[in-house]
Amino acid sequence: MRLARFSGLLSPTLLILAWLEVDLIFSRPQEPRPTAPPTVEYFNQQGVQFYEARQYHQAIESFKKALALAPHQADVRANLARAWSGLGIESLNSSESKLAGEAFLEALKVNDDAYAHFGLGYMDYLEMKDGEARKHLDGALKLSPDFAKAWKILSLIDYRQGKTADAIQRLEKACRLDGADVEAGVLLKRWKAEAEVSKQFKTFPAKRFQVRYDPEIPLAHVERLAGDLEAAAEAIRQNFGASLPAALVVNLFTEERFRQATGAYHWIGGLFDGQIKLSVFRGAEAAQRFPREAFKALQHELMHAAVREIYSSCPNWLNEGLAQFFETLPVPAPGESRAEAERRAAQERAERRKKVEEQLRKNRAQRSPLSRIPSRLWEATSEAEARWTYLQGLGFVEFLAGRYQIFRLRLLLEAARSEGSLHRAFQWTYGKKLEELEEEWWAALPPVAGE
Repeated sequence: MRLARFSGLLSPTLLILAWLEVDLIFSRPQEPRPTAPPTVEYFNQQGVQFYEARQYHQAIESFKKALALAPHQADVRANLARAWSGLGIESLNSSESKLAGEAFLEALKVNDDAYAHFGLGYMDYLEMKDGEARKHLDGALKLSPDFAKAWKILSLIDYRQGKTADAIQRLEKACRLDGADVEAGVLLKRWKAEAEVSKQFKTFPAKRFQVRYDPEIPLAHVERLAGDLEAAAEAIRQNFGASLPAALVVNLFTEERFRQATGAYHWIGGLFDGQIKLSVFRGAEAAQRFPREAFKALQHELMHAAVREIYSSCPNWLNEGLAQFFETLPVPAPGESRAEAERRAAQERAERRKKVEEQLRKNRAQRSPLSRIPSRLWEATSEAEARWTYLQGLGFVEFLAGRYQIFRLRLLLEAARSEGSLHRAFQWTYGKKLEELEEEWWAALPPVAGE
């Protein structure tokens, strides 16, 4: 029977659990007619009705009553486990990961449920626990071989480990099984384009990164970037207190091939979707633009990787805001002292803050609650909407850092991870709800002349 749906799509930068179509084993029941005393069938059918209405707590209680009357009845056990899984999926979609994990574990205590295995595997994937994630996802596929979303998450694990060919093969299967998964189709197209473009890429030995580069990029640029990777990683550790994943894959593209492989907007110079991809200048303008512009893009994408290490469910607007904010970490350039680097970074931030606030004030009418901003950049309906997402995210992070100090940004991510709720994390870190902080932020922006 076709029952509740779990909705949403997975994202390479900010991954949100997909609603899944879940079946219980009964056909759609007729209105139950209670008898005295109620029977196993009555409680079971009552549970199905609650489940269809997505009232998972009530469904669980009804199935428990049915199970108390018939502890070994297989269909009741399966229905109770599926109700727990439904509660788990709903909790994940509400950023309540702690409650979700507890619900999935309760499901498995009752019955070997594919959706519970998937949920736990998905959470392990977000936590970068790839070994555990594979075990649970394989468990889901053992019970349900055509589980498209499980194939999709396995492909994402392969991809971030640099196993692009395996990732493409698994994602093709996911797309065949679920043609309605738009995001899977977008990813598959991108990965195939990237694989075609990067056939001739070479590797460069780096300390803690897997660096691949287009041979058209001058080797001197590659060497410089390899050193910058180490410097930026250390700056993130010192300034944000976060470490980066081991053996992170970094792909260096020429500008033309970067657009060809990623399809990114022209103003985007890098992407992080489990691997880092950077657009590197190589022509006459490289001498002027390469050092600072490339380094900012590098810091930006490394921050995405660092954020995911702390709070893998970080929403896109906050993730982008943090990455932009930390583009100007005080990393000394060759021949520059630490004090000089800090002064330069402070000046760059002040100039950028002024520009950001001016744009926000002029476009105040476009204001949209942060919680309603699309979770994935590719969901934006236009380039203007995508740019506005970046602008609001940066403006809000600038406000939080300026009024409540920078160190609380990391505390916010840690609290969100431990609490399993971004909304509770804001309350815990700042003593205020997200909506209250948004009001403070907009109120702090003085109106433009004439308003």
